[in-house]
Amino acid sequence: MEPQTKLESLIANAILYAETNIQLWKLKTVDKVTTIAASFIWRLCLVFLLIIALLFINIGIAIWVGNLLNGIFYGFLAVGAFYLFLGLIVYYFRYKLIKYPLRDFLIKKLIN
Repeated sequence: MEPQTKLESLIANAILYAETNIQLWKLKTVDKVTTIAASFIWRLCLVFLLIIALLFINIGIAIWVGNLLNGIFYGFLAVGAFYLFLGLIVYYFRYKLIKYPLRDFLIKKLIN
């Protein structure tokens, strides 16, 4: 083979290698994004169903407590106060309970 032909062949192979790497990177990115999106959607559906279930359970508890306290509105006030207290606790520990675990989950999903 002539030197010019070898050089052209080497350049052509390098270009093909670069194009293949770009295509592989695109496919890996699509795989990661779809995995994260599917996981997010599945969890979102589960959270939605749990919220509906908790809503009805909380209404039942509020009515029950209201009957015990001789006033339905007292039951709703008690349940509301409980969730206000719970919200303050979650706000206080938001980094430990939400931010850091969510960050670690996303990093783990992106790396794997």
